[in-house]
Amino acid sequence: MKQPQRSRHIPARIRRRVFERDKAQCTFVDESGCRCREVDRLELHHLNPFGRAGQHHADNLTLRCQAHNAFAAEQDFGREQIFVKRNSMRHEAQRAQRETVLRWRSGESGESGET
Repeated sequence: MKQPQRSRHIPARIRRRVFERDKAQCTFVDESGCRCREVDRLELHHLNPFGRAGQHHADNLTLRCQAHNAFAAEQDFGREQIFVKRNSMRHEAQRAQRETVLRWRSGESGESGET
């Protein structure tokens, strides 16, 4: 029997707890012990990756800026796997966009065009 797909949704109460605990700042610390100062484009990073059954618990989540979250994903899964995943997502988005344009050009947009 197929297992139901787990949701990537993280409840607001958990997100708030992580943002408060991490002081709304990236938690990445470099080799010299300096914490990243980024406070924009923050993302929730699973310390035990979601893709490896990591849970949405505050103690398994930390704030990372977009760049450091991408870096952590490469460390967790390998650069090659992340490259393939990013490209497949990009190609899927481009395919969907092309299909929308083709439908629009052929008059299948669902709009009558009447005013």
